Amino acid sequence: MNRFRTPVLPIAGGGIRTERDGLRMMFRKSVRSTIFRSHLALIVLMTVIFAVFFYVYTADILRKRAIASLQELASSFSRSIDSEIVKMNNISLNITNSDVLKRDFAEFGKLGGAPESPERNVGKYLTTKRITDLLFTIIGPLKPVPQVNLYDFSGGMVGAGIFSREAALDVRAKEWFPGLDLRYGSKIVTYPREDKLLDETVALYRRRLYLSLCRVFYDSTKTPLGVIEVKQFHDEIFKNFGGAEESCFVFDSSGRQLYPFPAGAAGWDGAFVAGLKPGVPVAAVRPFSREREILVAQEPRQTDWKILVTKKERTLLRPVRDFTLLIALICAITIAAAVWLASRLSLRITAPISELKDALKSLEGEGILRKRDFEIDTSLDELGELQLSFKEMHEKVGDSVRGMLEAKEREMRATFLALQSQMDPHFLFNMLSVLGIMAEEGMDRDITETIGHLTHLLRYSASGSSSFVTLPEELEYTRRYLLCMKTRFREDLRFDISVPSTLEDLVIPKLVIQPLVENCMKHATNREPPWFVGITGSAEHGLWTVSVRDNGPGFDPGSLEAMNRDLSTRGDDGEIMGLGMGGMGLRNIAARLYLHSGEGAFCRVANDEGGGARVTIGGRISHAQTI
Repeated sequence: MNRFRTPVLPIAGGGIRTERDGLRMMFRKSVRSTIFRSHLALIVLMTVIFAVFFYVYTADILRKRAIASLQELASSFSRSIDSEIVKMNNISLNITNSDVLKRDFAEFGKLGGAPESPERNVGKYLTTKRITDLLFTIIGPLKPVPQVNLYDFSGGMVGAGIFSREAALDVRAKEWFPGLDLRYGSKIVTYPREDKLLDETVALYRRRLYLSLCRVFYDSTKTPLGVIEVKQFHDEIFKNFGGAEESCFVFDSSGRQLYPFPAGAAGWDGAFVAGLKPGVPVAAVRPFSREREILVAQEPRQTDWKILVTKKERTLLRPVRDFTLLIALICAITIAAAVWLASRLSLRITAPISELKDALKSLEGEGILRKRDFEIDTSLDELGELQLSFKEMHEKVGDSVRGMLEAKEREMRATFLALQSQMDPHFLFNMLSVLGIMAEEGMDRDITETIGHLTHLLRYSASGSSSFVTLPEELEYTRRYLLCMKTRFREDLRFDISVPSTLEDLVIPKLVIQPLVENCMKHATNREPPWFVGITGSAEHGLWTVSVRDNGPGFDPGSLEAMNRDLSTRGDDGEIMGLGMGGMGLRNIAARLYLHSGEGAFCRVANDEGGGARVTIGGRISHAQTI
């Protein structure tokens, strides 16, 4: 088949017809304008459909991931609070379970209510020391909390930590006392406050905020002995809070803000916060900033607090917005490219038709019997076939005058070219399938190498300058194909090519060895790897042979004889049976070998003794065929 050239057509008044004609064609009624509009509409429609689908799908994924990140952040803050509260609660429970501490604290209460005397003061001091020592033992050497206080109901207090002694403090005067459960002793966590006693004790802790975990503890008869207060720094409990783009707020059950404290008020209404369901994202406008935000609430297990993590919607959905702009840009570029492509396509189709029309007109003046070289500038197979049909018509009419022998020779030549042209789209289809599989597996580097091989293969198979090549050219083409397969199957595939140098000038029909290898890859891979493909050649007694074998399951033994008989059969008039355009494979290769080498050509199939299939082709050695 001819190598078709890119069309460049002169127009009236001089100049070159270019893609700028595209917009003009949209309003004309011609074959070119019709093709242009239809191709443009199809490309734009497919682009828009794909862009809309891809945007909706990807934007939804990005939105869900952003919200999931916010939910995970809220859960992380909740776990952090639970960890600190559990630490305080464990210390409180250890105190309530210490019988020794209860006994000493009961003694402390009795001494606190006794009249002043030296004996009473000494006894109170020793009792206080035993209590503080026990509290330090319970707190532990790492001091996870800064202060633990024990209050009796007669106005006394014993502390350990920053303040480690007794003091006269009435527990009933504490702001958190009304919230204590005197009946069952369940814990409460207080609102953040400063502690003046601790401020006066150590200057380092001055103006620090504390939260307290408080509960009533009892003696063995379930009589209240006093109140345990375990204090923790406010900033220690919320040390993991905050983020670069997120805002975090913590509220207690009455709607009071615990974090940030005292500044940074959230502005959210208490009833609104109480109505938020844990883990469910909500979009709302913040009262102070008037910006729309995404909110996710979470409730720690150890308290009745509620954590609120918020993020500005425009920040949260920034990836979606950026993606939208990218899709819009891609669509604009694609539509611009579609105009250019539709113009090129319409020009490629209609320009050769115009040339064909001119050629038909020229026959009237030159005469039908005058020999002329006619060639259409096109890369389209259909128009190329139209050119061939035109040439065949012209040649057949002329050859009918020159004799039946010349007409028969040209007819067989045309048949030969038609058979060869069947191979190109078949091979290209298989190679594109391989590249598709490699792309799905992310084999980028291998794809680059494979495309390099495929470029060589396409250049080879698309070359229409001759139907014949030398054996080394055909083997290089086959080797490139096997390298493509090697990239796909890696160590699972091995191949070997061994052909003597005496055949380097051998001329054979194009595409007679690679299809045999391709057939091996199709059938040999039905068994477990590794797979092997071997190509060997020889030259003896004026005949050349090339064998292609594999280690696959082989041919069906019952059909070998019929296959070999079919590959060697000719009709009564010498024409090969089944030489039509609908078949491919071994029969196609055998047909082209017979057309090239005549009676000396052969194509045989067999099974190797060690397993696998073998196909052997050959014919008379010919170096004089024009390539």
